[in-house]
Amino acid sequence: QRGEGLNLRNIANVLWSFAELQYYPPADFLRLLDESAAPLVGGQGTPLVLTTYLRACHKLARRPAPAILEGALAVVSTSFFSRGQAQLRQTCRLIKSLIMLNYEVPADCLGSLEKGLCDVGFDEVTLHDALWSFGTSGNFQATPALKREAVAYFEGHAEALRPGTLCRVLWSMTLLGIRLGPESEVLARLANASNSKEKAASSSNSGEGEGRERKATHSIGLLLWALKEQGFAPSDEDLRRCKEHASRNWAAMTPTEILYTIDILSSSDLVGPEDAAWLQPALHRARTFVISSDG
Repeated sequence: QRGEGLNLRNIANVLWSFAELQYYPPADFLRLLDESAAPLVGGQGTPLVLTTYLRACHKLARRPAPAILEGALAVVSTSFFSRGQAQLRQTCRLIKSLIMLNYEVPADCLGSLEKGLCDVGFDEVTLHDALWSFGTSGNFQATPALKREAVAYFEGHAEALRPGTLCRVLWSMTLLGIRLGPESEVLARLANASNSKEKAASSSNSGEGEGRERKATHSIGLLLWALKEQGFAPSDEDLRRCKEHASRNWAAMTPTEILYTIDILSSSDLVGPEDAAWLQPALHRARTFVISSDG
């Protein structure tokens, strides 16, 4: 009844609230939100507001109306004319949000993002979001300049990255064909982490109390897969912990995390018929999670 008085930020926040509450409104209501939002994208669509809208759609496993996706891509294109790391960060998050909804972002947009990163530099957010976007887009080849910048930032800031971010960044770099080399101290530290007091996916130091065990990350399978591809075979203890974590937490893991975890465990003959109780529903979740269209 009051939809005509809402601006795009209001509508995005309404949708985000439903997503956070894990409440799935009727399809007619979701279409009404799209119809109210679409005409506003051109005038009120900022990367931040549109990212909120698209991330909410992803949480609800639905694609918004094509006009919203197309409008968001237009905002991406114009955002590259604005300078500064903060603007680049928001644009990068919007690009990632589009890719998360299986929307193809043109290679020239990804190339503009790459140029912006090489000009302005990385931070933790753009390093994670940009490499993930490049690695999963399927239509982008990283240039040597980007690879050098990414390796330099990762090597210099790995200890400050949160465990999940660390895992996904290394996984994304590996997907892009970025190799750190056998002399990498970061890779060696991660590969040997099972001998320390911290878990394999939690080997970076974020200032927490010495000897305190940090919470395991759902992305540990991504980390172990990346380490193996980088030439560092995961230890038996790392793999055991990975399997134990996945068997308990698969319902909260993303399809990508599930599939790469099962891949690394299968390659080490660590899953079999005795794991069917968790393995079958985990694979079903990974293979049936789709972004639906209300149209």
